[in-house]
Amino acid sequence: MQFVHGVFIAPALKALNRENANTNDLFAQSGLDVFNMRDLGICLPLSRVAAFFDAVRSRMGHEMWLEIVRSYRMNNIPGWGDAIMGMPDLLSAVHLSTKPESSILSNETIVLNVSGPKSIFVDSFHHVDQQTRNWQSEFSLLLALDGFRAACGDAWAPIEIDLVSKDESILDSIRGLDNTTIRTGQLANRLVFETVDLATRMSGAYVDPTHIAPTMDGRMYALLDSIEPETKISVQLLADSFDLSPRTLQRRLADEGTTYFEIFDHWRMVVAIGLLDDPTVSVNEIAARLHYSNSAHFTRAFLRWTGMTTSAYRYGQSKG
Repeated sequence: MQFVHGVFIAPALKALNRENANTNDLFAQSGLDVFNMRDLGICLPLSRVAAFFDAVRSRMGHEMWLEIVRSYRMNNIPGWGDAIMGMPDLLSAVHLSTKPESSILSNETIVLNVSGPKSIFVDSFHHVDQQTRNWQSEFSLLLALDGFRAACGDAWAPIEIDLVSKDESILDSIRGLDNTTIRTGQLANRLVFETVDLATRMSGAYVDPTHIAPTMDGRMYALLDSIEPETKISVQLLADSFDLSPRTLQRRLADEGTTYFEIFDHWRMVVAIGLLDDPTVSVNEIAARLHYSNSAHFTRAFLRWTGMTTSAYRYGQSKG
């Protein structure tokens, strides 16, 4: 059985309450009345949530449906949106969203494909009928766009958008998509965008090392930003900076679903992407900034991250 985390329907309930809609009737019609709908920290059967949204669409009309869809923003998803926005940078935020334990839809799979100067965010939905896939794709696409714009600014736009739903009107309220290629009725949601965007810091993250970030990995990002390039990075060094033992630091990171090596690797990738966008910074300088002993180690890592050499990546960036 597929499940939906209760917070996923929070924006819909807010929109319905603003219109004084009888949500109790909608709960009864969909079978959600047997659950404590005042506590959205619960998991709900996807089939009943789908029936709820079917009832909303049929009883409230298309315009109300569009208003509900457009209400799906990060700050309207309690807890989950805060966790995404609290990540240090866009790459970390996307990686968090790809983890199954972070999903609020049990039938959703998110994948990030980094391929040189262009990257693809893929969001797909499984084991449901087409109508359910449609509303899931509509809600999820607007959440993704909101997350990207939270990092990159309100003027940010992807190069291409693929949408499972055939209803392109859900994007009418999103400004700045005039130069974006939009395709509807696709097998999965896709956002094609510039890889350099992944290096953008999230607006909710603390980038000043004197501040305390909301998570241990966020604090580690801030610390890594502040360490001089010639300093050798180690678990011991970072643990000492937090007045922790290496074992305690690693345990706390494990509690957050990550590791020292994963954080250090992600930090290096983010900084590398940002610095390679500046043609005045040499590869040797970037390698030193990322605490590599030589540039060859850095170029091998960059090839692993993006599937491209640093020179090919820069050439691709210059060609647009």
